[in-house]
Amino acid sequence: MELDSALAAPLAQPSTETSAASERAAGPVSRSLSRPVFAAGTLVLASLVLVLFVQVSSLGADPRAALAALMDGSASRPFVYRRLVPASARLLLAWTPAGLEASLGEALRASQPWGALLSHMHLGERDYVKGVYCLGLMLASLVAQAYAFRALFAASYGRGRRADLAAIWGVLCAVPFFEYGYIYDFTTLLLSTLSWLCLVQRSWRWFAVVYLVGCLNKETVILVSLAFAITQYGRVPRSAYWGWLGFQLGAFALVRWALVHTYAANPGLDFEWHAHDHWIALSWAWPALTSAAWIANLARLVGMDWARKPVVLRGTLSAVLPPMVVLFLLFGYPYEWRVFYEILPVVVLLAGPARQEQRVAG
Repeated sequence: MELDSALAAPLAQPSTETSAASERAAGPVSRSLSRPVFAAGTLVLASLVLVLFVQVSSLGADPRAALAALMDGSASRPFVYRRLVPASARLLLAWTPAGLEASLGEALRASQPWGALLSHMHLGERDYVKGVYCLGLMLASLVAQAYAFRALFAASYGRGRRADLAAIWGVLCAVPFFEYGYIYDFTTLLLSTLSWLCLVQRSWRWFAVVYLVGCLNKETVILVSLAFAITQYGRVPRSAYWGWLGFQLGAFALVRWALVHTYAANPGLDFEWHAHDHWIALSWAWPALTSAAWIANLARLVGMDWARKPVVLRGTLSAVLPPMVVLFLLFGYPYEWRVFYEILPVVVLLAGPARQEQRVAG
């Protein structure tokens, strides 16, 4: 197909020409960590972050989005529409032999550490196995996030030890947002990182796969289409541009229609209005002041040397952040900063210092 042959690129590395040009401009690339060291470090870090998330966030506290209800499809709208993690956990549970499931449940109920951890998810003992499967998927998402963010850093600024260390921030950046929490948060962060990676590298086949999976994870994947429309206009052939944009909008509409139709009888609303709650929240002096200071400092870091930072990342931030702010003020709870997971990887990269040498891509 002309589109794929002209534009598709490997997901995990930049093109040979741009990589060679960057390395000539930057000089010798610092040696990367060995694969076993990076993998072990990533697994330890992801495990610690996951345990912290379970203990300090509101995971499972909202009865409208209880884990068991999400898995069996009886949760309230709009939470029930976010099917990727609960449906995957339910599929794994269905593949588990009954005897193994019973033995695993007994072992979890007999284990004090596991019982304490799962109790933070507001689970009854009979749902412990479901909780472990969801935790496994969340852990896998965090581990994959480290690799995806490292690849995004390498595609934007170059490979080497800096990219390995950047993977730490790719995982830790989620920690300040742990006051609220849902089981699909880390898949949202991961799929967003992969989407921006595909945009930077113009890996359209992978982009299509990630987008389709994202449609099952959360409806805010439509923001990826907005970023594509703005950052890729004039950068790819016209036929490819409209073809890929049409694919995204068509896939989103089809998946969204199927989900809304399937769960039309569930309680809740598709949209919850919280604009008035934000107005009231301004009277909470200390949270308002600390949030304003935090946002102002982050904006300062992002804006430093703006013109020398990767153009695709700059375009993505400019395209996605304004509508996200509007959606947050209309439909999000006050100070529920986790709703910005979609743009967080881009913000973290742009908040770092710009490189003097030529960029690899974007």
